[in-house]
Amino acid sequence: MRFDTTWEQTGPADAPWARLTAREKLTIAIGVPMHVEAYAVMGDTAEPAHEFVSDEVAALYSIYDQAMRRAYIDGREYLICAFPHGV
Repeated sequence: MRFDTTWEQTGPADAPWARLTAREKLTIAIGVPMHVEAYAVMGDTAEPAHEFVSDEVAALYSIYDQAMRRAYIDGREYLICAFPHGV
């Protein structure tokens, strides 16, 4: 699946790149609108690239408990997470 979007930097002031939020909402095939965020990670172990996203990255790995594919956005590695968004 290809997801072309404009990403807004929504991390803390000292590292706004640590979390990105998609400006457009994604709607999956069954009509559910999704909120999409990307969390900066580094290296093969996908350690958080900044303390600001450490809880989110840890939560993703506790849910999936497996290696996850990372995406490159503007030269940085990110884990992308989509979750249902209110109507």
